[in-house]
Amino acid sequence: MSTYRSLPALAVLLGLAACSSDEQQSVVSQGPYCPKPSIVADLNQTEMRAADGQVEWTARLANLASICDAREFDYTVEMDVVVDLRTGPAFRPGPVNLAYFVAVATPTGEVIDKQSFVVILEPGRNERRALRRETLRQRLPLSYQGERTTWSVLVGFEPTSQQVRDRTEEAPSVDIVPPSAPGSGQ
Repeated sequence: MSTYRSLPALAVLLGLAACSSDEQQSVVSQGPYCPKPSIVADLNQTEMRAADGQVEWTARLANLASICDAREFDYTVEMDVVVDLRTGPAFRPGPVNLAYFVAVATPTGEVIDKQSFVVILEPGRNERRALRRETLRQRLPLSYQGERTTWSVLVGFEPTSQQVRDRTEEAPSVDIVPPSAPGSGQ
């Protein structure tokens, strides 16, 4: 599997499975096993706050559109996603680095490939917004371990350390008292 993109890329592997969001998405598929890319619901937005709590900037992933071309031995999925940066009251002029990922998962949710990309946006002096359309091309094999597979392609901002902790934190233990046996007199 390979991903091509118009900007430099960093490759990182991280296990991640999630639901798709309600963001506006457009998918054109040609073939019964073409992947349906989606934006991960709780990783579609990120923000930076100043020390006093005011928002410096907020970024969203939106308008995911894709086209899938099924060929004899593989699929080619071409995706466009818009990165939308909006500045807040605490914004200090300068470039903003935003990292997002594209992950490929099996029908069971197992992430088998993930690549991260960095977008650098710099709103103009008097601008409150900057947009960038990212175009990616993903090649996927027609089958996985000898059987036809419907791949999932997930897109989202790299999770913060708090989001990772929230997803992996163990639940507090609960003492479970077994019910008393019938006829035990309790």
